[in-house]
Amino acid sequence: MNNLNVEVIATAIGTFLAGGYICYKVCKQKIDQFLKNWQGSVSSKVPRQSQIDIKILNRMEEVKEIMDADRVHVYEFHNGEHYANGRSALKVSCTYEVVRAGTQSVQRSCMSVPLSVMPKYIATILDTSIVNVKDIENVRDSMPATYNLKISQNVKAFTNVVIINRQKEPVGFIEVQWFDKKKFIENEHELLRLAAFIEENILINLDK
Repeated sequence: MNNLNVEVIATAIGTFLAGGYICYKVCKQKIDQFLKNWQGSVSSKVPRQSQIDIKILNRMEEVKEIMDADRVHVYEFHNGEHYANGRSALKVSCTYEVVRAGTQSVQRSCMSVPLSVMPKYIATILDTSIVNVKDIENVRDSMPATYNLKISQNVKAFTNVVIINRQKEPVGFIEVQWFDKKKFIENEHELLRLAAFIEENILINLDK
């Protein structure tokens, strides 16, 4: 190989390496900037979200005491992964929970539950807005999946109210639970007040 060819190849390699380095620097700058912006966006939302969470949990605690309940849950609907046939795998998750002192938390077992597991239960909540089950035995035959879930959580009575967004669409529900059916309290006023409070804080504040 003569000297000219060596110089041409060396120049080509040098140009390639220089171009690659420049490309690396540009890409790295863009990635670093993206990560910085993303981290800044997330970090700016964390304090506000924490304040919202505390407000919601405090209000739930008040309702728990007023209604002498054992647990108060907030459930939110969400779209999980898709089934094999492409149909949306709609689910519901317990996003907030407060419990009476000494009561076991069940929030972790109430995450990403497919709506198809309890279709009648969910349909009833959406159709009637407020559901009162004064005795869990009343739904043993009509809602067996719901019955088995509640029994596994030691729930003997419960009440629900729907949470809606600003477009008047159902986005979740609140559930108040009792371990003793004799303690069941029908308090629509407090349920609706809690629903309005959660709708305002979850659905409005998070949009700001």
